[in-house]
Amino acid sequence: MCFDSPVMKLEYCAGGKLLGVAQDSHVQIMDTETKKVTSYIKSAHEGSVRNATVDPHFEYLSTTGCDGMLKITKISGNEQKLIKTCKVSKKSINLTSN
Repeated sequence: MCFDSPVMKLEYCAGGKLLGVAQDSHVQIMDTETKKVTSYIKSAHEGSVRNATVDPHFEYLSTTGCDGMLKITKISGNEQKLIKTCKVSKKSINLTSN
């Protein structure tokens, strides 16, 4: 797992996975046994990702961002697919600088 900007969140998940979110809105899930990134989402939101979580079966990733959006992405299988987007709050101001 490698990021080009400061890491905003790292979370160890059941099943030996590590979820990482960076300030540049990139999200990665790494298998801690093989040390390989199993999911990578570039520019998940406009601005920073504020939070992210995966379901226990690692089928879906949900993220919220400074853009006020909730996004649910299917991450199982060969390709990732954004399946749901909804506005959950007003767009917030990102106080971090690049």
